[in-house]
Amino acid sequence: MSKYICWWGILCLFSLGGRAQELYILNEPASNIPKGALAVRLIHMHYPNEQPNSTDRFRLMHALRLAYGLSGRWMIWVQPAFSNHHSRDLPPDLVNHYHIGTQTVFFSNNPQQVIPYPYRYVGTHFYTKYLFLKQDERNDHFRAAVYAEYSTANNPHEEAEANLYDDTGGWGTGLVITKLHKRWALSYTLGVIVPQPYEGQSGNLPTRMEYGTAWKYNLSLGYLLYPRVYRDYNQTNTNLYVEMMGKQYPDVKIIQDGEPVPASSELHTGQHYWELYVGMQKIIRSNTRVEIAIGAPLFRRSYIHNYPVVQIQLQHYFFP
Repeated sequence: MSKYICWWGILCLFSLGGRAQELYILNEPASNIPKGALAVRLIHMHYPNEQPNSTDRFRLMHALRLAYGLSGRWMIWVQPAFSNHHSRDLPPDLVNHYHIGTQTVFFSNNPQQVIPYPYRYVGTHFYTKYLFLKQDERNDHFRAAVYAEYSTANNPHEEAEANLYDDTGGWGTGLVITKLHKRWALSYTLGVIVPQPYEGQSGNLPTRMEYGTAWKYNLSLGYLLYPRVYRDYNQTNTNLYVEMMGKQYPDVKIIQDGEPVPASSELHTGQHYWELYVGMQKIIRSNTRVEIAIGAPLFRRSYIHNYPVVQIQLQHYFFP
């Protein structure tokens, strides 16, 4: 049995083929896990609380990802998540107003809450990817895949930016292109996110948040630092990554007590931005990944989290 597992590991993406540098920390490559393989990933993410006077020092997100290779070209995953990113309802000071004579003007506001948010289950993310183009040569390949995703999240998310992992429900689809050459691997992801609206309460008033369609464009670069020469599949791989995460989205539409409220706050207006993440990864015995990535704004910033963003992951592959 151990010889069979060793032989399978040599054939798969994560071993002696020298392709470990495309197992990105934050983005999916066009390649898939092997048929019949199960990947179990534990995800920890945290960033400083954007409300300095709150008793919560960090915002946390934890997730369990179970990925399975249906075939050599098709994979799926399911990922339930838990976080303290949201209150039980929208902030009571989401909408503010001022008076001009006898006229009342309403506008969206930067919430000033300092209460701790509960740590709770926030939704499950489903993902599937199909590899439709595969061109392999020795130490070089080009691959392209399409993906689709769906989220059951339905949280009181006050920002305009949609995020299917633990903020907003909805669906998305996109294209992934990956090029590997010797020790380098470059991948580009272009995707669309169509979020679902959220209906809840803000200050005891019925409030509806209608998030607009968002586009994401992510660029990932990986480098195989060690080993310089492969001898056997038990060697530990060390990989370095630089990943740029970009997104564009419109204003959120806020409707409170049946009346539209202009998006005035930077949290609620549309924009585009780039983040830069640097990371390191260890792959042990070709089936266990330990990795960390740290992110900061590169051009403008995201308002769904503060910085720096730290993500730590542990993943193990079970081969048939």
